[in-house]
Amino acid sequence: MRRKGFISSFVIVLMIVYLLGGIPLTKMSAASKISVPGKVTGNCVYVRKIASRTGAKLVYKQQEVKLDKDHAVTIKGQTITNQEKWYQITFKLEKKTLSGYMLSDYIKLTLKTPVKAKIISSSSQKISTVVGKKVYLSLKGKAITLAKGKAVQILKEVQSGKQKWFYISFTYNKKTYRGYLAANSLTFSATAVTTASPKVSAKPTVTVTPKASAKPTATVTKKPIITPSTSKIPENTVIGKTGVVTAYALNVRVGAGTSYSNLLLNSAKVQITKGTVVTILESTKVNSSTWYKVSFYYQGQNLYGYVSGNYILVGGTTSPSSSVVPSQAANPEPASSAQTPSTSVIPLTDAQFEAALTKEGFPASYKSALRLLHQKYPLWQFKACKTGYSWEQAIAKENLVGKNLITNSKATGWKSYEKGAYNYATDAFIPFDGSTWVTCSKEALEYYMDPRNFLTTDGIFQFEYLAYEPEHQSIQGVESILKNTVLSSTSYIYQDREGKEQITTYGKTFMAAADYSKVNPFHLATRVKQEVVTSRGLSSSATGNFTGYQGYYNFYNIGAYHSTQANGAIINGLKFAKTGSNMSESNKATFLIPWNSPYNAIVGGAKYIGNNYINRGQNTVYLQKFNLSSYSTFSHQYMANVEAAKSEAQKTYSAYRNFTDIPVVFQIPVYDNMPAKNAPVPSNVKNPNNWLKTLSVTGCTLTPTFKVANSEDTTYTVMVDSETTSVKINATSVSSLAEVDGTGTRTLKNGTNTFEITVTAENGNVRTYILYVIRA
Repeated sequence: MRRKGFISSFVIVLMIVYLLGGIPLTKMSAASKISVPGKVTGNCVYVRKIASRTGAKLVYKQQEVKLDKDHAVTIKGQTITNQEKWYQITFKLEKKTLSGYMLSDYIKLTLKTPVKAKIISSSSQKISTVVGKKVYLSLKGKAITLAKGKAVQILKEVQSGKQKWFYISFTYNKKTYRGYLAANSLTFSATAVTTASPKVSAKPTVTVTPKASAKPTATVTKKPIITPSTSKIPENTVIGKTGVVTAYALNVRVGAGTSYSNLLLNSAKVQITKGTVVTILESTKVNSSTWYKVSFYYQGQNLYGYVSGNYILVGGTTSPSSSVVPSQAANPEPASSAQTPSTSVIPLTDAQFEAALTKEGFPASYKSALRLLHQKYPLWQFKACKTGYSWEQAIAKENLVGKNLITNSKATGWKSYEKGAYNYATDAFIPFDGSTWVTCSKEALEYYMDPRNFLTTDGIFQFEYLAYEPEHQSIQGVESILKNTVLSSTSYIYQDREGKEQITTYGKTFMAAADYSKVNPFHLATRVKQEVVTSRGLSSSATGNFTGYQGYYNFYNIGAYHSTQANGAIINGLKFAKTGSNMSESNKATFLIPWNSPYNAIVGGAKYIGNNYINRGQNTVYLQKFNLSSYSTFSHQYMANVEAAKSEAQKTYSAYRNFTDIPVVFQIPVYDNMPAKNAPVPSNVKNPNNWLKTLSVTGCTLTPTFKVANSEDTTYTVMVDSETTSVKINATSVSSLAEVDGTGTRTLKNGTNTFEITVTAENGNVRTYILYVIRA
C-alpha cells in the first residue's frame, strides 16, 4: 500500500510539473517517438532553440531562421510552455535537416494516414459533430464523453475562427465513431503511427534573415540558395592592395556572390560604410562579376569577408568617416548628428524597375502607382511584403468592435453600427477611449488597410522600413518634422544617469534615441508629434506637470491603454513611465525607466519601441497598426486609431521633402486574393435605427412594460372595459430621422382589436410593433 501511494504521488508531481511547462509532452518516456507531417501556416515565422516566445532563435550560417507559409516540417515532439503548445520540428534547408521549436498555432498537420493520440484534458470531452459548434455525438440521448487518457486517431486538422480542431475517430462500446475535438485537448501518443516525412518541395519557402539592421538586404529570396560556380582568378594587380568602399553601406558576405548569407557580428549584419579601407586578399569571378575577399577593421575587430568589387575603389584614399561604431556612453548620444544625406546608389532604368516589380511579386493593381513614384523618386526601393493572409481573412481578424477606432466627428459611413459599437436605445455610438473615439465601420477599415490607397508621395511612408540609417537620417530632417511645434530647436535641462545636469535639444535627443535604439529618428519624431504635440504645446502626458505624476513623462504614450474614465489613458501611460508596470529591473535599466526627464522618456521609449515592435517584425508604421508579423499576429498593435498610419506617414514625408536623393526602402504589404480595385472611400450611410423610444396608450397600462430597443418584446396588450369605445396611441422614435405611423385615436370594437405601429428608419428599414387592445 505504501509503494502504491508513492507511485501515485510521483505521478501527481509529474503532472504538476508538466502543467507548469517543465516536462515536454513527448519526453516523459525515453521510448517516446512521433513523426507527424505538417506545414507552416504563418509567414516568416521564427524557429526557436527552445519552446518559448522569448527563447533564442535558431541560427544557421550566422543568420536567424524563419520559415514561410507552406514550408514542410515534421513534428517530432510537443511541449507545453506557459499554457501554450509548442512543436519540436525538423525541416529541410539547403538540403540540410535542421531542428527547433515553433508554436503550434503556426503549424497545420498534413496527414495522409491517421496519427494515434490521446486525451490530455482533465475533464471529460464531448465530441462535436460540427466543427466549432455545440452539437455533440450522443448515444440513446446522452452525449458521448471521452475521459483523460482515452486513445483516439487524428484524421485531419481544421480551423474554426482562432481555434484549431482535430477530426478524430475512436471506439466506444465496441463501435467506431468520428467527430471533432479541440486540438488542445489532445496530444500525439508516444506510440503514434509513424508517417513518412513530407517531401520538401523543389522550392522550399524559407527565409533566413539577419536581425534588424540598418537596412534590409535586397537579395533575400524565397528560392533555395544555390551556390554559383566560381573560378579563382589571380589578379596580381589587386591582390594585396588596399581599397576604399564607395557605397554608403556595403553588405559583407560569407562567400563570393549574393547567394551567400550576410556576415554577422554579435548577431547583427555587418555593413561597411563609405570610406572604409579594406585589404584585398582574393579576387573571384561570379557570373561575370568580380568579388573580393577582404580584411577590414570593424567595431574594434579585424574581420574577413566577401564584397562586390563594383563598390571597391582599388588604391583609393579614405574619407574622414570611420566604420568603427562608438561604444555606448552613460547617456547615449550619436557620434554625429549633422551629416548631409548622400548616396551612391544608382537609379534603376525603366526596364530594370519593371523587372524588379515582377520579381517582387507586386500585383498589377499596385504597379501603376509605383511607376509614378519611381519616375519622381528614382532612388526609392519598393519591396513586396507577402502577408500570407487572404484579404478576407485579414479584414475579418481586424473587424472587431473596439479594435479599430475613429473619431466620432467623422461622417456616419466611417463609423460602425454593429452590436456593441452603436447604442440603438440612445441613437449614439459607443465610445471606447474617452468620449470621442468609436469603432470604425468595416468599409473604413478596408479603406485604411488597402495599401494601394496610399501609394502616394506622402501616404507611402507608412510602409517605410524603420531601422536607423545614419547616412540619411540627420538632425536637419528631425528639426524639419518638429518645425512649428513647441519642440522645434528647443533646449531643456535634465539630470543624466550620473546625477549631473545636462542641457540638450529635443532634436539632439531624437538622434540620441535613434543611436541607442537603432530606430529611424524621423519615425520617432513623427510618432511623438502624433501622440503628444498639440496646437497649444504638449498634451498632459509629456509636460511633467500632471497631478499625481509630477516629474514623469511619456512622449510615445506607451502603456496609455483605453479608458473611459476622465484622463484614464494619460494616467495609465504615466503609471508606466513611473514604474514600468511589472517589468524586470534589468529591463527597466535598458529602457531608462523611470521616465523622469524628457531625455529618458524619448530615448528609453525609443528603445522600448525598437525591442517590442520594430525588432519583432513590426518594422513599418503599417505593421504596427495592423500586425501581420509572426509575433502576436493581429494583436500587439501600437495604436487603435485606424487613421494613425496615414497620419504618421504624412508627417514623416515632411522630413524627407528636401532629401529626395535618399534611397528609402518601403516594405508594402500584399495580401492573397485581393479585390481587383482599391477599397473605396466609405460613402455616407443613412441611419438604420428603427426602434421606438416611447409607446403608450393614454390612461392605460401596457403589458409587458415597454422598454427601449428590447428585441424580445415588440407585442403589447392593453385591457379596457366595455364602456371604452376608443383609445389614443402615442409613440416616438429613438432616432429623429425615423418616421412613425399608426399613432393617434383608434375606434374599438368588442373583443380583441389589433393595431400596428411601424417605424421606418432613415435607411428604409421597417420595424413593426403590435398592440392588442382587448375590449370587455
